[in-house]
Amino acid sequence: MKNFFRKHKVAVGIFVLALAVRAVFFAASYEINGGLLLDTIGGADYYQVIAQNIIDGHGYSTDFAPPYAPNSVRPPVMPYFLAGSYMLLGSWGAVLALYLLLGSFVPILGMWLARKITSSPAIAVGVAVFLAVEPFGVLFSTIFYSETIFMLLFFASLLYLFKYFESGRWFDLFVSASFLGFATLTKPVVQYLPVFIAVFLLYEARKRFGRTAFLRAGVYLLIFLAAISPWVYRNYLLFDTVGISSQSTVNLYSVLVPSVLAVENGTSWGEEFMALRARDAADPNSSSIAQAGYYTSRALPILLSHPLSLTLVSANTALNFFIHDGVYDVLRHLDIHPDQSMGGPALFVALKNPAKALGLTAHFAASPFALVLIGRVFWVALTILSAYGAVRYLRRERKAAGAVAIIIVLYFMLTTLVVGLAVNARYRLPVNIFIVTFAAYGAVPFILRARRGSAHGITDEIDNAQ
Repeated sequence: MKNFFRKHKVAVGIFVLALAVRAVFFAASYEINGGLLLDTIGGADYYQVIAQNIIDGHGYSTDFAPPYAPNSVRPPVMPYFLAGSYMLLGSWGAVLALYLLLGSFVPILGMWLARKITSSPAIAVGVAVFLAVEPFGVLFSTIFYSETIFMLLFFASLLYLFKYFESGRWFDLFVSASFLGFATLTKPVVQYLPVFIAVFLLYEARKRFGRTAFLRAGVYLLIFLAAISPWVYRNYLLFDTVGISSQSTVNLYSVLVPSVLAVENGTSWGEEFMALRARDAADPNSSSIAQAGYYTSRALPILLSHPLSLTLVSANTALNFFIHDGVYDVLRHLDIHPDQSMGGPALFVALKNPAKALGLTAHFAASPFALVLIGRVFWVALTILSAYGAVRYLRRERKAAGAVAIIIVLYFMLTTLVVGLAVNARYRLPVNIFIVTFAAYGAVPFILRARRGSAHGITDEIDNAQ
């Protein structure tokens, strides 16, 4: 045991740090919620509700009373993880303890991924420490959302994919595709990613292009499809539709369309959402995959008829995917609320009324919401540094793992466009590992330059003293 801790002391230290931060944050949330456990950990995505219905024998449903209609929004891994853990451990408190432990492994997996991208141990440890203490990630490690389980599965898939680039072993390819399938059944955002990975596998084999290259790319896709096929078949039987979830299509109509109309009409997202709901839009939490075609057919004509507003919303979403700090949501979870509202996305407010934006910024700077301003400046700087680091990396190293990491960051950004003005730091959580890794890689030459400057300064001082 001593040898284990001595050998893995860095990983153990990061795990302990991550667990301690999560435990302290949960304790604060628990107290603020009056000691009501489910109010503290339940979340707004109804995973715990589905799990409770499974436990009670009511099926896979978000309903609180009969007829307990089957749900097609939330994929199965998270609800069944919660239900299985509850039946095994006997209480939601014990399930939470397990969840906190699992969440504390995410920074360690992040460290291992960073080591596959860059050979610098310092960068890898720095990335792990960041993931251990980053407030928004900590928040989502203490609520029953799907991000923690998703990141464990997704990171495991990428670790084996990166190992495959080094080893060329079929086993690593099989395991990577399997884990990616399970990750998709946790959070469907990555359902199209296997296509990009298969194309990259072909690109990597371009110097020895042949039947084997196509076989490996094809097998990767087949294993992924095999992993998701039981749930797809379930949806086909129940809803007569082939698919994993209704999330992407319902978001297109119920989230992106109100965003575009809000910009077009000078109103708020909430006003446009309620107006659309009064007509025929579905609540994203209770939509049906059977209506996927209808949502798309309703959304596209509206979106295409307002190209300028769609472009502005998409640009805002893409920007905020990278720079949204998430601090506001953390403070709100701790029952700390602002006394004023910006009245819309900060970027749009600043463009329309710079004086108002400046006044609100000064007002918030004198409150706990100064943390939001600090967080936003931090993520703007981190984004710029990460972009520089990614370019520097591609010029200097060009490792397959790093190239795939950059593709994945762009993939997540593009899939986030569908949420329009509802964008927040949650959509970036799974790729924070890569953004921070490249930011650290980009910071290296500046740090070295600063150290050389300090060394020269010390030398000059010695010379002057002599």
